Amino acid sequence: MTEVILHSCPVCRTSLELDDLFCPNCGRESPVQKPPPNGSPSATLGLPTRREFSCEGCGASMSYDPSVQSLRCPYCGSVKIERRESQGLLRPDGVVPFSVDEKAVRTLLRTHLTKSWFSPGDLLREGTLVKIEPVYVPCWVFSAQTATQWTADVADVPLGANGTWRPVYGEHQGEYSAIFVPASRVLSLEEMDSLGNFDLTEAVGPEILEGGSAFVELFTIPRKYARSFAAEKIRRLEAETCRRKFLQAGHRNLNVNVTITHLSGRPYLVPVWVLAYRYRGKVFRFLVNGQTGLVTGRVPISWTKVTVYVLAAMTAIVAVAMLSRVLG
Repeated sequence: MTEVILHSCPVCRTSLELDDLFCPNCGRESPVQKPPPNGSPSATLGLPTRREFSCEGCGASMSYDPSVQSLRCPYCGSVKIERRESQGLLRPDGVVPFSVDEKAVRTLLRTHLTKSWFSPGDLLREGTLVKIEPVYVPCWVFSAQTATQWTADVADVPLGANGTWRPVYGEHQGEYSAIFVPASRVLSLEEMDSLGNFDLTEAVGPEILEGGSAFVELFTIPRKYARSFAAEKIRRLEAETCRRKFLQAGHRNLNVNVTITHLSGRPYLVPVWVLAYRYRGKVFRFLVNGQTGLVTGRVPISWTKVTVYVLAAMTAIVAVAMLSRVLG
C-alpha cells in the first residue's frame, strides 16, 4: 500500500486524495489535480532485513524478522501463512516505541485477570499464557477543527412555570489532534479505543523497525476509508463535550450539528502486546498498550460466583420487603 498525494478541499480544508472526485466531508467537487510527470512519489519504507506474509486464518498482513524459527500469526496463532515478496511498508510519520517490556506485561495480565470478584478462583492456577507477541499496529491519526450548534431541553424552569422542561441552545468550537483509527485488517475500532491513547510526542523515526523482533502489521485500510470513522468519532466526542460543558443533571433531547473542517490523517505505528490465554479449553485474547500498560480483553467469569451474587441480592430484596411490611 502506497500513500497518495494529498491536496485540500477549498471549502473545509479537509485533506483529499487524488481519486476523490468530491470532498467526503462537505461534498464540494474536488479540484482536478494533475499527477506529477514521473507519477506519484513512493512513500513506501523498504526494510531489507525483514520479510512479509499474509495469514490465511485472520487475513493479517505482517512484516517479520526472518530469524524467527517457528513463524505463527501473532493475532490468531495460525501457521497457515503465505510468504510473499515485499511490497514495502507505507512510510509512517512516526513509530511509538515499546515502553513496557514482556516481564511487566505478564505481571499486568495477572493483575487484570484477578481484579474482578467474578473471576474464577483457579484462573491463574489452571490457566496458561500460550502466546505473547509484540506488534506494531498501523493507525491513521486524524486531526480536525469543529464548529458545533447544539440544542436540548433542561429541567431548570422558573418557579411557577406551567411546563417542566425548557429549551436551551448554544455553540461550541472544538479542536482535535489525536483521533486514532486502526489501519489494521484484524483489530477493530472498538479494540483500538479500548487501548486508550498513545503519546505521539515520543514517536521516533521508522528506522527503529529495522532488525527488530516485533511484528509490524502493514497498512491495509486506506486513509480514505478511515476518514468516515474518524468523523463519526469526532461527532460523538463533540456531543459528549457539549453535554459535559453546558448541561447539568436533568436534561433531555440533546441534538448537535457538528461542522468538521481541516480534517486530515497521518500514518503512525503504535506498540501493542498481543496475548492468548488458555483456560479450561478456551482461548481468550488480551491486548496491552505497549506504551502505557493498559490491558484490555474479556476475562473468564465464574458462573458459580454470579449465581451466589444473584441469590444474595434476591435474598436481600426479599428481606427488605418483609421488614417494610412488618414495620408498616
